[in-house]
Amino acid sequence: MKQSIKINFTKKALDLLNLNQRIIDFIDKDIKTKITNNQQGFKCIAIFLFTKSTKTARAIQSLCLEGFGQDAAILARSLLENLIVLSYIGKEDTDRRAKLFFGHSEIDYKNYFDKNSYLLDDERYSKIDEGVKKRHNEIYKETVGLKKEECERIKQKGYKLDKKSWSCLSLSKMAEETGLGEIYYGKAYWFISQFSHPHLGSFKGYIVENNNGSLIVNDMPSEIFVQDALEIAVNAYLMIINKFNDIFQLGLDQLINPFFNDYTCLMKES
Repeated sequence: MKQSIKINFTKKALDLLNLNQRIIDFIDKDIKTKITNNQQGFKCIAIFLFTKSTKTARAIQSLCLEGFGQDAAILARSLLENLIVLSYIGKEDTDRRAKLFFGHSEIDYKNYFDKNSYLLDDERYSKIDEGVKKRHNEIYKETVGLKKEECERIKQKGYKLDKKSWSCLSLSKMAEETGLGEIYYGKAYWFISQFSHPHLGSFKGYIVENNNGSLIVNDMPSEIFVQDALEIAVNAYLMIINKFNDIFQLGLDQLINPFFNDYTCLMKES
C-alpha cells in the first residue's frame, strides 16, 4: 500500500512548480504544433535535444511534486548537458559540428560491437538490410575523418583533447567556449553531480545523525533539494526553449520573455 507523506514545500518551490508547468503547457500549445518534419542537420539535432529536454522537464515536474528532489536534480543535470551541446553546435562551424554530433553514434556503436563481437552473431543483426549496413559504415568512415580534422583544430587552439567526446572537447570546455562555463557548468552542473554519483557531498541528504549518535536513513519523499533542482532545471529549460525559438525563427519572443521575467522575480525573493 502506498504511504501518504505530507511534503512541506517552500513557497518558492511551489511557485517554481507552477512556473515549470506553465512552461510545459506553453510548449504543448504554441511550440509543438510548429515543429516541422524532414529537417536536416542542425535543425534535426535541435528538435531532438528540444524534445528530449521537454520530456525531462515533465519528469522533473513529476519527481518534484512527489518529493524526490535529489533525483530531479540528476535529470536537471541532463538538461544542462543538452543546453551546452545545443549552444556549442550553434555557436560556429555549425554544419561541421552537427555532422560530427550526428555521426559520432556510429563510432560509439562500432567500438561497442568491437568489444562485444558476439552480438554480431545475433539473428536480428543478420536480418538488417545490407544497404542499411553499408550506409552506416559510410557515415562511420566520414565521421572518423571529420573527427580527425576537428581534433587537430582543437589541438591547435591549445585545448586538451578528449578523444572519447564527439567534439574532441570535454563538456566543461564546450561550456567554456559558449560562455556557459562559470555558472552552468562550474557551479550548477558540478553541484548537482554529487547526486548522480556516489559522492559523499550528498551524505546529509540521505542520512542524518541523531542526537544519540545513531543514523537516521532518509529515503522517503521530502522537500529536500526540490527547490534547488527546480531553480536549475527551469532556467536551463528556458534557455533551451529560447535557443529553439531562435533556430527555427518562431517569433515567440513575446510569449517566452514573460517566463524569464517570472523566473528572475522568483530568484530575487528571499
